[in-house]
Amino acid sequence: AAIERAMRRKDDDGLVAAVAEAERAGVAPSTEARTAVRAARQRIAARMALREAISRGDYYGLASLACSGSLGCLGRLEPAQARAVERALAWAALERALVSDDDVAIGAAFNPELWREEGSLPPAARQRLDLARSRIRWVEDVRAALRRRDGIALRRLLEHSPPDAETHLT
Repeated sequence: AAIERAMRRKDDDGLVAAVAEAERAGVAPSTEARTAVRAARQRIAARMALREAISRGDYYGLASLACSGSLGCLGRLEPAQARAVERALAWAALERALVSDDDVAIGAAFNPELWREEGSLPPAARQRLDLARSRIRWVEDVRAALRRRDGIALRRLLEHSPPDAETHLT
């Protein structure tokens, strides 16, 4: 009876406990109950792995969970969990861009919607991203001033350029 109630309520922990209790009492669970408890154990393990990876900030672990398909058994994730998984999947591309030291690649790999919360990016990555964005903006402003043939604006931009920005002019 406890197994049936847990299955109806979709209570994974209750189902695992009820099946374990039935087995200790020498009662063999039905085939349906054994199938349900296997799925419940899989969901419990996936939830635990997801919580642990999120609490540690383990982007590689989260990405591995997502790519392995083990999160699929959980169905719809909570918004904060889904955002953490999306960040983990996006982190690999952003990290490669940061390592490449290519401002354009960094700008292209950065999704502001995923990283809008304070502290969502490591401080060094945030600083490098800010530098890349400022240099990209500066180069665009210089090119616009050149198109307009605005010498005053161009002089002002050249006097107040971000570090090493001149090397990005073609």
